[in-house]
Amino acid sequence: MSKIQIIRGIPFPNVNILRENIEGTIDYPPRDRNIIIASYPNTGTTYLQYMVLQIIIQGRSFHSCNEVLDKVIPFMEMNGPEAIDNLTGVRMYKHCYRNDMVKKNTKPEVLYMYRNHADTLPAFYYFLQGVWEKR
Repeated sequence: MSKIQIIRGIPFPNVNILRENIEGTIDYPPRDRNIIIASYPNTGTTYLQYMVLQIIIQGRSFHSCNEVLDKVIPFMEMNGPEAIDNLTGVRMYKHCYRNDMVKKNTKPEVLYMYRNHADTLPAFYYFLQGVWEKR
């Protein structure tokens, strides 16, 4: 199996990410009150997600960080559009799509995280190496 899958001319890792989720979420229309966390992979998406959650819950603690983060702020590529549809109230979700790949709406809050490419590219490379080794 190839390590990369090409979807709409864009390469995506072929690990833990289903083609159906990507196809379904690229075309996903954001709603007016959404909070969207967007970034390139390995630039601090989860860190920003954690900060947003702390603001929303006003600093209260919670049992399991990863469990809560995935349920409250799902990752579009991994969870698919159904996970976002099931959210109530202000919907929060994250993705690592380029800006030109997603449907536009000027009303949602979009938080974009980026960092120096000299740090990001090696971090993403080693992240993918670890993911593929676990398979």
